[in-house]
Amino acid sequence: MKVLSALMKALSNMSARELNLWAELLINILVALYYFPIAFRLMQKDEWILATGAMIGLAISTIILAIVVGIAISIPICIWKKPVKKDERDYQFSARGSMIAYAALFFFVMLIIGQAMFEGLCPGIASKLGLITNPLIIAHLLLLSLMFSSTIKSVVQLFFYRRGY
Repeated sequence: MKVLSALMKALSNMSARELNLWAELLINILVALYYFPIAFRLMQKDEWILATGAMIGLAISTIILAIVVGIAISIPICIWKKPVKKDERDYQFSARGSMIAYAALFFFVMLIIGQAMFEGLCPGIASKLGLITNPLIIAHLLLLSLMFSSTIKSVVQLFFYRRGY
């Protein structure tokens, strides 16, 4: 009971924008926890090309899950907290979060592209070094990079909102 009252007090002290960032972070984490374990399990099968139908079904169910959870979380926030017009502090926090998330995304994408190019430059050596050359796995690593970047953006913005400046 004390935990619930402490949670309600903490939530009541947050703006609608901050609550939306928490919701975005929660959705990112839930979608990643739902999608990636199943996707990587499907890709471990010897006949991963035959799992294409299952991958398409997984992608569709993940999109539906993200939409349903997003709506289920956003409606109470919109009812409970009325949106406030953005001020310069909000724009600054958003810009900082985007800048750091972009840098992280750039780093991960360059890492993935670099290791994929290594196979083209030195055929056969990449697999001996344990580098990933499967296009499906590379695509999922790029998707993971996008999700990680979005999570970083939310975390950075929440950090600045909690810090207060």
